[in-house]
Amino acid sequence: MFAGLDPYFQYQFLTMLNHIAQTIFFLVAALSDVIPWRPLRRFTTYAYTILLPIASIVGILFWSIYLYDQDLMIPKERNFDYPMALNKFQHGYVSLLMWVELFLRAVRRASPAHARDDDIVPPLRVQMASTAIVAILYIGWMHVTKVWAGGFPYPFLNLLDDWGRMGFFAGSVLLVWCVVFLGDRSSNQIARMLGAKERHLPGLTPPAAGQHQKPKISQKKDNQENKLD
Repeated sequence: MFAGLDPYFQYQFLTMLNHIAQTIFFLVAALSDVIPWRPLRRFTTYAYTILLPIASIVGILFWSIYLYDQDLMIPKERNFDYPMALNKFQHGYVSLLMWVELFLRAVRRASPAHARDDDIVPPLRVQMASTAIVAILYIGWMHVTKVWAGGFPYPFLNLLDDWGRMGFFAGSVLLVWCVVFLGDRSSNQIARMLGAKERHLPGLTPPAAGQHQKPKISQKKDNQENKLD
């Protein structure tokens, strides 16, 4: 597909970087099923929450712009063949695969045999912060590749002014966060429907049975009464 072009040309695109990341992720995930090592399982659990919104945003943004105007994504003057079947796979099926993985992971969370802390999805705020960092890193990477490529990897970005690009990047991050929220809620809902019980995140110790923490307000009131006494 990139025959005759700079060998590093493909690494400008989020699609290709996403493919590389997913390949590493599924290899490590398969390895973690063979070797029950906790760090491997933790890695796949946390990495998945980043890869799901990234893979989804690749499909959503690409097809939204591509169906509006093909030249804004893939100009006809680019001298390489890009079959539609490959286009659908790279920007469609790969994204859907991650949502299938979401369902399978939710099923695993609901299984008593895998009711372990390292299988719990990280807090929503951690997911949103992680995806925001990845988005900022890729935006920076596009500006780096612009220097040696002579332009942004996606033609429509070259047509926008600085304010237009800033607006697009900000909107993209918000869209990523929407996918993060949807994925987190969907995973929890599916696991709950399948019988998963409430569990605590890594590093948090659940209260013992029959013991409840005293509310902070009542604690302050008790302290004041003790001082008066």
